[in-house]
Amino acid sequence: MVVQAQGILIGGMLSGFAGAILSVDYTQTWANEMSKGRGFVAVGLVIVARWNPYLVLPVVLLFGLSEAATLRLQAAGLTLSPYLIACLPYVVCVLCVIIVSIREGRLGGIPAELASVFQQPG
Repeated sequence: MVVQAQGILIGGMLSGFAGAILSVDYTQTWANEMSKGRGFVAVGLVIVARWNPYLVLPVVLLFGLSEAATLRLQAAGLTLSPYLIACLPYVVCVLCVIIVSIREGRLGGIPAELASVFQQPG
């Protein structure tokens, strides 16, 4: 269990470094709300893919399609508020997580080894 907790901590640290690289190296500028909740979408991706690397590609394509749809809808001149249109990827993500959670149970198919790390002793 100690190795699993260390893996989670190291993964979190590497994710933080990835965010720093996104803002400093990749875009070479800083803007408020640069990631705009994409971490939430990444967590939703893992849950919807049911921790299966082979299911990641179709789920990524679905989430990417919803992101692209926001740009297309805005370019098409949809009379809806641009703030509501910008919510589309997050709505798709939440709906997918809800559907998978209903189908797979409360933990959404989380591997037993990973669930044991987060369970309270007692």
